[in-house]
Amino acid sequence: AVSGDHATLVEVPSVFVSKATGDLLERHLHDDAGVFVQLASPSGRVPLLVDGEPQHGVSGHSQWRYYELFTPPGADDVTVSVTPDFGNPDLFVRVRDYPDTLRYTWSSESEGGDTIHIAADDPDLCRQCALVVGVLGQ
Repeated sequence: AVSGDHATLVEVPSVFVSKATGDLLERHLHDDAGVFVQLASPSGRVPLLVDGEPQHGVSGHSQWRYYELFTPPGADDVTVSVTPDFGNPDLFVRVRDYPDTLRYTWSSESEGGDTIHIAADDPDLCRQCALVVGVLGQ
C-alpha cells in the first residue's frame, strides 16, 4: 500500500466490528473527501445476535432461520427469546453447530413466543464459543 499524497486507493479486505461500531463508522467515515465505507456480513455467515439488539426476521411454516450468539467470558446466564407477530415459532439452541428438532442442546416449543434461559452453571454452556440459535416456523 502507498500512503500519503500518493495514495489513490487503500483497501482493507476485512474488519470485524459490532453492529453498533459499524453504524458509528459508517456515519463518521462517509464524507465528501472520498472516504467510503461498505459494511456487510461475511459471506456464508448467519446473523450475529448481540445483547440488547433485537433481530427481526421471518421464518415460513416448517422453515428454519438461524442466528449465531457468542457467549461472553465470565459467569453470566444466557437468555434467548423469540416473540412472534403471528404464528408459533419454536426455539432451538446448539453448541457450535446448527440445531434441528432432533439435535439440540436446549429447546422451547411453547405456544406463541418462546424463551430459553441457560443458567451460568449449566454444564453444557461453553464460554467464549458460538451458540447457534434456530427458529423454526410453525
